[in-house]
Amino acid sequence: MSTTFECKLFGDSVKVKGLTTITGEHLEAWGPFQTWAKALKKALELKNDKRNNHILTKDFTLNGIEIQSVNLFGPKIGFVKLEANITRTDDGSKLPGIAFLRGGSVAILMILYHSKEEETKAHEAAKALEKTKALEQTKADSETKNQGIARLNKEITCLNESVEPQVVFVVQPRVAIGSLAFQEIPAGMLDVNHTFAGQAAKEINEEVGITSNKDDLKDMTALAAKKSSNRWWSKATTVSKNLEDEELQADETLQAANYPSVGGCDEAITLYLYQTRVSKEDMESLKSKATGVPAEVEHITTKLVPLKNVWTEGARDGKTLAALALYQNLKNAAALGDKEAEEVVKLDDKVVKLDPSKPAKK
Repeated sequence: MSTTFECKLFGDSVKVKGLTTITGEHLEAWGPFQTWAKALKKALELKNDKRNNHILTKDFTLNGIEIQSVNLFGPKIGFVKLEANITRTDDGSKLPGIAFLRGGSVAILMILYHSKEEETKAHEAAKALEKTKALEQTKADSETKNQGIARLNKEITCLNESVEPQVVFVVQPRVAIGSLAFQEIPAGMLDVNHTFAGQAAKEINEEVGITSNKDDLKDMTALAAKKSSNRWWSKATTVSKNLEDEELQADETLQAANYPSVGGCDEAITLYLYQTRVSKEDMESLKSKATGVPAEVEHITTKLVPLKNVWTEGARDGKTLAALALYQNLKNAAALGDKEAEEVVKLDDKVVKLDPSKPAKK
């Protein structure tokens, strides 16, 4: 039997019906519902927006909310599907109001570099072959000369590719799209016990086996926000997260993150960049390594993709393409900061060791 309660998160009481497996207090205390309610409350308060948006200049009324389903992760709320009854004040027309709430998540673009020793060795060998090729090119044209140059070009390419930066992908079942082997960059839902950066570091350890901390990560969404001309997007992460700035009072209170499916889901993904060097042995092991958390029934295998090929290998995954676009544009705009921009090209000599407790795939 379902129950109805008066929700106070919208200022005026709003009736929420359809509760069966959880209480109203449980729902109001759930972070994703609080975030959604705060954003919707602010949006409903917007009137005569000076951007003259034809939607935002209309008044809307929230008449009620119906909870259609709830998925629990043990005692905790995991997902909530609801429908908000929102109508225009002037003509009573109804907005599409179905929403699937799951909360925030993180995704990490992990770029791994070979050790400096390996890079130097490969580049010096390639330079030596370039000199040999130059000598070959001085010889008279012949089939033997052309074959020799083609062979040298192939060897030079192989040497350079052997130390190219690699991006970590994880391959895992994604039943929601009917796939049992979907490849994507590491990602995970935000745990109430972790900050966004802390959760990202946790995912790196669980899904890849590299121990890192939140200080090793760069929040690319926040860095992009600093470059944005959008008032809220650019200021919310740098000046006034509490929206005390008068100029921001005319804007919606959305999160400074990437929204991949705004037509029906609240998920907001914070996109991080993680870069480090690893040993040759660990680089090889990550080409096919079984990882994941057994208690969470994760079936994950790692895969390495050359940085230059990420845009094609990750074309089906929105967060992968978004992270890559942010990385490339932040790098081109020198928006990673002086220190960060230098590290992109020349990382330190530290070689991160993989966690031996994460077994290699047989």
